[in-house]
Amino acid sequence: MRFRLRRSLALVVTVTSGILSCTRFSTVAEAVYIPGDAPVPEKLAIAESIGDQVWKGGLVERVKEAYPNLDEDQLAGVFIRWESISVTTNAGDGNTSTGVRIRTGIQYRGGVENAREIAVFCGDIVEEAVSQHFGEAHEIYRIDLFEESLGL
Repeated sequence: MRFRLRRSLALVVTVTSGILSCTRFSTVAEAVYIPGDAPVPEKLAIAESIGDQVWKGGLVERVKEAYPNLDEDQLAGVFIRWESISVTTNAGDGNTSTGVRIRTGIQYRGGVENAREIAVFCGDIVEEAVSQHFGEAHEIYRIDLFEESLGL
């Protein structure tokens, strides 16, 4: 009896894991680059400071207020991250430059109505925080990101 129960439980776990691993999730995000000529470690520290400020300043609460139809699972997908990214120039000379960006948006399974709008809303908040940090002397560069994946 004990062996049969373990085998049945193992089968349920395996089937559930298989279903979850095939679940499609999507990420819709905006990226705001940290301007200036500072070294990458310094830019990463600035991005971390701004990201923490935006997150602790109530990013999720602001999204919830602006988009009240989102449920708790969907709100749990709101994110902010910072990272360095290397970009190869289009000149064909193989040169790369490294920048730092703050990514923000929403990651979800299934569908989220207005996901693109939510990502833009989050991007606006981050862009405002970056502008406040650097003042108007720096041009702020921002791009749209859309990523779609299968699995976890």
